[in-house]
Amino acid sequence: ERTGLGETGETYLVGSNRRLLTTSRFEGYTVPETYVRSEGVDAALPNLLKLKPDVLAITGDHSTPARMKTHSWHPVPFLLWAPTTCRPDDQIQFGETYCVKGGLGTFPAPNLMQLLMAHANRLAKFGA
Repeated sequence: ERTGLGETGETYLVGSNRRLLTTSRFEGYTVPETYVRSEGVDAALPNLLKLKPDVLAITGDHSTPARMKTHSWHPVPFLLWAPTTCRPDDQIQFGETYCVKGGLGTFPAPNLMQLLMAHANRLAKFGA
């Protein structure tokens, strides 16, 4: 049984005010006018935040530009929350267009775990 992704399998990010933060491939769902309620998020988020993570990463398995309405080769959006080490940027939405302009820009996926470990202060030294 498939659960958690709804009938379409589409995933998206929703703010604490329940407004859509990422673009949808479906017509009529605009950022930030669309409000979304998800039982899965409502159930999971409080338990996740109770763990008080040092680092929280939100990403996807592929890019899906709204204009293309399908998977593509473009960079995958990536959000990093690390309150003691991350430099804030001016991005207020999450998606392909916004993340590429954010503080992390684009980076090779093999560097992801090292980046997360560094922001969690789990590395004695970063780089060379």
